[in-house]
Parts: sequence; structure tokens; C-alpha cells
Amino acid sequence: MKSKNQIANTIYGVDFDSLSGGEKASITKKYTAQKAPKKATKARKVKATGISEVKFGRPGTNGVKTCLVNDGTTVSEAEEQAGLGIDYKKEGFIVKTSTHHSVGQTLKTSDIVYDGDLIMIVTGVDSAY
Repeated sequence: MKSKNQIANTIYGVDFDSLSGGEKASITKKYTAQKAPKKATKARKVKATGISEVKFGRPGTNGVKTCLVNDGTTVSEAEEQAGLGIDYKKEGFIVKTSTHHSVGQTLKTSDIVYDGDLIMIVTGVDSAY
């Protein structure tokens, strides 16, 4: 914000104290009409209820595939939505990161996935049961 002196110098070329009563009133109006700079606000994190973010990945293959599913979705439904084309006779699911499952736990296709789960697709794990 500019001070009254800065505004007076810009408009009249003299300090605020050197102005007449009407000129001071005009400068005061301009001074109070200035908008104060807004404080930066923190971005709020919005959590959608009923939705889980689940990630699938294969060791040795770069990257993970993220999908959003409804709460209560099974591993096979989430994998199908991610579109990874798993061969259930050769590959299975192991938990890498989870808030509900133990790390390293083998998941069945009927197990429920939870928000934030990172599931590895690995060969040699029987997931068909």
C-alpha cells in the first residue's frame, strides 16, 4: 500500500502536509480506498468420501498404474479397471504399501483394496484361490 505522502507526491508533486484541506481529503479518500494485499491462503486438501486411490506395479517394469475405485472394491475389480492384463495362472498380488494389509502379504483376488494401497504384481504367486 502507498502512504498518503506517496500518493500526494504522485498527484500533486508535494508532501501531504503541504496540501490544502480539500486536497488532503482527496488523498485520504484515495489512501483508504486502497486494497490491502491479501494473505496467501493454504490450499485445502479435499477428500472425496467413498473413493479409494489404488496403485498397481510390476517389479522390473517402470512406473505404477493408479486407479480410483469405490470403497469396497476387490483386488480383481481394481486391477481390471487399471487395465494391466494380469495372467492369473502365472501372476499374483503382494502388498508393498498399505494402511490395512501387512507389507509382503499375498492378496487374494477377493480381498478389498483400501485408499493408498500399492500392490505389486509378481510371478509365482497363486492368486486364483
